[in-house]
Amino acid sequence: MGVQSPEIPGDEHLHHKIHKQYEKEQIGQNQAISQRLDVLTIAGISMIIIGVFLV
Repeated sequence: MGVQSPEIPGDEHLHHKIHKQYEKEQIGQNQAISQRLDVLTIAGISMIIIGVFLV
């Protein structure tokens, strides 16, 4: 059995870098989707309330 070195190999550094970049992109996309869903929810609730008052 060989001795394990405490250093992270170069490909692992690259993997961590790509993973962190992917997480940042996902956070940005999730915030945009969340804002759209909030707007659609408010619009839907408004339409229901208007519909109730018109009936």
